[in-house]
Amino acid sequence: MPRERDPLVVGRVVGDVLDPFLRSITLRVTYNNREVANGCEFRPSQLVSQPRVDIGGDDLRTFYTLVCLLPLTLTPLPPPPPPPPPPPPPSPSPSPSFTLL
Repeated sequence: MPRERDPLVVGRVVGDVLDPFLRSITLRVTYNNREVANGCEFRPSQLVSQPRVDIGGDDLRTFYTLVCLLPLTLTPLPPPPPPPPPPPPPSPSPSPSFTLL
């Protein structure tokens, strides 16, 4: 049984996020001669130069749009403020009194 070597399938992008599909064009991205695959991590110092993107295909009249999605960094929200203290109990007031003579 051949093992799947497609990084999008191995990384479970295809199958979990995307429906399975057949590639019609090759796409290769490299930084400083290091090929980028799903799950590659780079330090900022490694990203000084621009990446090289190679898109395969024989038809030079076909154009593609590349979109860079920055990772969404979720910052935890601060805890909500505590509820206001309950109002103080009413002060005791003198009850009316009757004096009978």
